Amino acid sequence: MIHKIFLRNTLTGETRTYDDDFDWPSDNALRFQYFEGNYSCDCNRSLMMHDHDQSKKLECSAYENVIAIDKILREDGTEVPHD
Repeated sequence: MIHKIFLRNTLTGETRTYDDDFDWPSDNALRFQYFEGNYSCDCNRSLMMHDHDQSKKLECSAYENVIAIDKILREDGTEVPHD
């Protein structure tokens, strides 16, 4: 199942979407990865915003929570709830 991740740079206002095609076993696993796990840091989120262009990667130690996730949509268009 593809999830559409809506990302926003809180410093510049730039917005992008990222299509995550991993087959998550549950919404809880997806939420954990994006809000507490490896995808919760700005360095990884900045790569998602820029098609994995290393030259646009933010350093995790320099920023904190610059790249926000505004929403996550399932393939059927329904929203994955999160805080």
